[in-house]
Amino acid sequence: MAGVSDVVRAEAAGTRNEAGLLPATARKPRGGWGWRGTPYVFLAVPLVLLVVFTYLPVVNMFWYSLTSWDGLDKTKEFVGLDNYVAVFTRPELFRVFYVSLYYFAASFVQMALALYFATVL
Repeated sequence: MAGVSDVVRAEAAGTRNEAGLLPATARKPRGGWGWRGTPYVFLAVPLVLLVVFTYLPVVNMFWYSLTSWDGLDKTKEFVGLDNYVAVFTRPELFRVFYVSLYYFAASFVQMALALYFATVL
């Protein structure tokens, strides 16, 4: 698409093609950091925040789950998957999963009732 100044120059020079149209002028492609890098700059900040405040704590939490650490000592003894074996084999600890499942199911009932009353009222 020709710019306004190109149209004015072509009109003044009287250069038109057979169809009576002004010749198309090719623009130089905008390059450089400003055009292609802008989306990456805007994406960098949220991605850094996501990694720092979400992914790194999850990795750190998983590492802590593989150790025997009380949260106060400076030494952490690596025990591997023994903590997970203890959670899934002891019945008194497994009861927690039933309570969590109960709250999970109850949240669906609560949400359904809330949406029903929100549409009725």
